[in-house]
Amino acid sequence: MMLANKTLFITGVTSGIGEGLLRHACVHGARVYGCGRNEAKLNALASEYSSFVPIVLDISKHEDWRRCFCNQLVDVSFDIAILNAGTCEYLDDAHIDVALVDRLVATNFSGNILGMQMLMDKMTHSGGGTIAVMSSSAAFFPMPRAEAYGASKAALSYFTEAYAVSAKCKGIHFCTINPGFIKTPLTDKNDFPMPMMVSSEQLAKKVFDGLLKKKATINYPVIFTSVLRMIGCLPVNFRQWIAGRMLKT
Repeated sequence: MMLANKTLFITGVTSGIGEGLLRHACVHGARVYGCGRNEAKLNALASEYSSFVPIVLDISKHEDWRRCFCNQLVDVSFDIAILNAGTCEYLDDAHIDVALVDRLVATNFSGNILGMQMLMDKMTHSGGGTIAVMSSSAAFFPMPRAEAYGASKAALSYFTEAYAVSAKCKGIHFCTINPGFIKTPLTDKNDFPMPMMVSSEQLAKKVFDGLLKKKATINYPVIFTSVLRMIGCLPVNFRQWIAGRMLKT
């Protein structure tokens, strides 16, 4: 894998998918600037990998992004950036929790758009690069309880796919990553069946394979995400019938 001597920027590296991406990249010779809120975990990872540069950052805070890019990363250029950080919460009993919705949108959508803005400015001035966003296969098929989570990821996917057309003329390639169930501390909290689950290490390999091939989308696991995409193409009455069956199980 040709990651050697490349410089990467990855958010949400202190656990789950982000940690898997970080470890894979460092093992394969990349220099990684990684962000997260857990300073102790960032320092532990830095002691494990000499090619890792830790950055404390909350992606939902504009001032954190500004501090990061205007101070710590002024003289750094990136070949690949992965806006991975995100979170998941569920709505229950048909109760709309507006505070919960706001939290998910602030992190999964708005926080990533803030990062995208900063990376676009930097990569445009340094001659181009690749920006990937971590969306979700939940965006393919609206499911009960995941209304807020899926909507925040669907918004991110829509924005990225549309914006990629404009960014191409500036030498910036965009990729949307749509994982299925990945074993992480977040999915460990789920109280429902999670078919075809894979590890963050398996996903990391597929992600970097796809990014180095300049793919526009990476859907993994392939069978699981393909099934959700097919369901998402059905008429709405059929989709809602399937979703209703899921809610009863």
